[in-house]
Amino acid sequence: MKIVLFLLVCSMVLAMGQDAEEKPFEAFTRKQLFEGEAKKKTWSAFLERSTMTCGVYRLKAGAKDGQKPHERDEVYYVVEGKAKFTADGQTRDVGAGDVLFVERNVEHRFHDIAEELVTVVFFSSAKAK
Repeated sequence: MKIVLFLLVCSMVLAMGQDAEEKPFEAFTRKQLFEGEAKKKTWSAFLERSTMTCGVYRLKAGAKDGQKPHERDEVYYVVEGKAKFTADGQTRDVGAGDVLFVERNVEHRFHDIAEELVTVVFFSSAKAK
């Protein structure tokens, strides 16, 4: 329930900066985001706007996170799983309910993934200069 509310709020925030062809409101169910075909993919974008990109990033237990630094700021919301996360030389344990912010161009990765990790990722629209 918390994740659905979180996603609805994000959709409303997105509507404030929308382009003319973009819908002013969109909602996504847990089933759409985390079940069926989406469950088979490591990355699955569910919203791509001029202001933000949102998707689900999933890593199986023991998997290697092959991410490279991105050109945009990002926020991870951990839906489920347990792992360690390292960014900017700092390492911490992460689990369901945690929120992580990573500034653009900063090395970061999940590792020591003890339980399948499922995150919702929000990328800003601002690219690095």
